[in-house]
This record gives sequence, C-alpha cells and structure tokens, in this order.
Amino acid sequence: ALGAAYFRIAARHKDVHDVLEPLYADYRKLRFRDYSGKMSLIHMDEFIDMLMREKTVCDVTMPGMPKREILEITVDLAPRASVLEDDLEELEELEAKDGDDDDAAPAAVEE
Repeated sequence: ALGAAYFRIAARHKDVHDVLEPLYADYRKLRFRDYSGKMSLIHMDEFIDMLMREKTVCDVTMPGMPKREILEITVDLAPRASVLEDDLEELEELEAKDGDDDDAAPAAVEE
C-alpha cells in the first residue's frame, strides 16, 4: 500500500494506470486510520480506488491526474478490459445456442 501510494505520487499518469489498475483485483486486508483517528478494515482494491479518485489520501495531497478517457485518446493507454466481458460473451453465446435449440424442437401437434 505504501509503495502504491508513492508510485501514485511520483510516476507518470500512463504508468500509474498501467501499474495500479491490476491491483483492483487485490483483496488483501489493510488497517486504515481515517482523518478522525478511527481505525477501520479496508481492502487493497478500496485503497487503490482512493488513490485513483481522491484528492487527498492519508493526509497527502495527490497530484492531479487526467481522466482515463482522455489518456486513452492522447497517450496510447489501452482501453480498460472488463473482467466481466468474457463472462458476458459466454452467457450471450449460451443464450443464442439455447434459442437455436428451442427453434429446432418439434412443435406439438394439436388434434
């Protein structure tokens, strides 16, 4: 978490996205002290989200960062690939296959 915070402060915008976005899939637990001094339990992906979105994290002001969409257009940042895209495509294929099977089934003959 400390390394991620330092990297967010010191690195270029494209590198920040390339290195920190895979940590959205990191669910390790962290003890976090908020501004009022209260300790709470958060996960690493929540901390990374704070680093990417909040202006101040752990009483340190983060440098400004352009939105991801702008970086995708200007700095050769690859579009974010959703983890759910593959599952969605498989689900659509299964639904299409089930729809084809229903059409091929013989209809009941009414007398």
